[in-house]
Amino acid sequence: RNPGGLLTACYGTVSSDRMCFSTGRSQDRGADETTERLMKNFNVWLKSMDAGVWEICDKVKRGGGTAWLVGGCVRDALVGGLPKEVDLATNLKPTDIVKIFGAAAEPTGLSFGTITVTASGSKFEITTLRREGNYRDGRRPSNVQFTESLLEDLERRDFTINAIAFDLLESKVFDPFGGISDLDKGILRMVGEDPGARLTEDGLRVWRAHRFIDGGQRGLRSVERDLDEALGDEKVRASAGNVSRERIWQELAKVLRGKYASSVMEKMANNDLLSVAFCLDKPIKCGGTEMLAQKFLVPCRRRIQGLRLNHSADSGDKTRNSEDPKYVILDMEATCHPQNKMQPQEVIQFSAVVLSHDINKGTISVVDEFDSFCRPTIHPRLSKFCKSLTRIKQGDVDKSPMLEEVLSV
Repeated sequence: RNPGGLLTACYGTVSSDRMCFSTGRSQDRGADETTERLMKNFNVWLKSMDAGVWEICDKVKRGGGTAWLVGGCVRDALVGGLPKEVDLATNLKPTDIVKIFGAAAEPTGLSFGTITVTASGSKFEITTLRREGNYRDGRRPSNVQFTESLLEDLERRDFTINAIAFDLLESKVFDPFGGISDLDKGILRMVGEDPGARLTEDGLRVWRAHRFIDGGQRGLRSVERDLDEALGDEKVRASAGNVSRERIWQELAKVLRGKYASSVMEKMANNDLLSVAFCLDKPIKCGGTEMLAQKFLVPCRRRIQGLRLNHSADSGDKTRNSEDPKYVILDMEATCHPQNKMQPQEVIQFSAVVLSHDINKGTISVVDEFDSFCRPTIHPRLSKFCKSLTRIKQGDVDKSPMLEEVLSV
C-alpha cells in the first residue's frame, strides 16, 4: 500500500475555484484575484509535497483536531518556491499529538508545544497554537500559553508574509493580516500596530527584518514606513545586540546567500547594525564608488565559507589546539560590464585568509593568507568601468598568472 498515494487520490490538489479565503481585512475583487494567482504557485508545490504531511494532517483530523501549514513554507510556496521544510501548527495539545502518533512522536520542544513526528519516513515539527506573555529579556517570552485560536497564534508572528496558514485537508487559506497582498506587492510589514514595540520584544526580529528585504527572484521588498522608521531607532538597535553572536551570524549568513545581499548589507550599515554584528566602536558608513562596487561584485564572490579545516597534528605547529575550528574567507574580484551586472566573467584577483578561533580564549587569529592577481584571457583589456569598480589597474594583471595557476599553488 502507498498511504501517500491514497491520501493524494482522496484529497487531490488544491484548485483555485474551490479555494476558501479567510481574512480579517475586507477583500475586493482585485485582492481575490491576487490570492488565486499566487495559489497557482502554491498548487505546484502541493503536487510534490511529501506524503508524510498528508498523513499527519489526516491523523490529526481523525484525532479530533486540525493541522495547518504555517510560516516560511507557505510564504515561499506562494511566490513559486518549492520549500522542503514544512512547519505545522495544531489546536491539539502536545499530549494529544503524542497519543495519536505513539512511538512516531518525539517531544523535542515541549516548553513551546513542539513535537517532532515521523511520517512516511520523514520528520516534521508540529506545534500547538499558542499566545505569548511579555518579553522580559528582549529575546524570549516570559511564558507561553496554549490556545485553540489560530488568529491568536498568527498575530504573535513577526511579519504579515509569515502570518499565513493553510488547512491542507479543507483547502482553506487563512490570511488575517493581508500577507498575501504584501507578498504580491513586495512589501515587508510588521504584524501589529507598533513595529518598534514588536522589534524590541525580540531583537532577532531586527535581523530577520533585514533578511526578508531580499525577495530573491521577485526583487527587493519595500519596507513599510513605520517599520522602516523603527529599524533605525536606537532602542531597536540596542535590542538587536541582545541576540547571541551565533544567532546573529546565522542571519548574516542567510543575508549573504541572498540575491540582493549588497543592498541588504547597505541597509544594515545605514541602520548601524553592522557595527553591532562586528562589535565595532564606530559605525560602518556606506556610499560612493565602494558601495557601487559591492552592488556589482557581490554576486561574483564567494563570501564567508564555513569550511572547517583539519589541523594536522604533525604540521609542526605545536602551539595551536588541534580542536580549534579553522575558517577560510575567500574573495574573488571579477571582470564586469555595465550591461552584465549579475553574472561573473573572469576572476582577476583571488584572495584567501585562514582564521583560527581559539575557543578557550575567545580570540580569532590569522593562520595564513594568500593574495594574487589573475591574468584574464577572454577579456585581456580591462574596461574603464571594471577598473573603476575593482580599483585594479591593467598593469596589475598583465604579467600575472592565470586563475588555474593560482589555484594550483
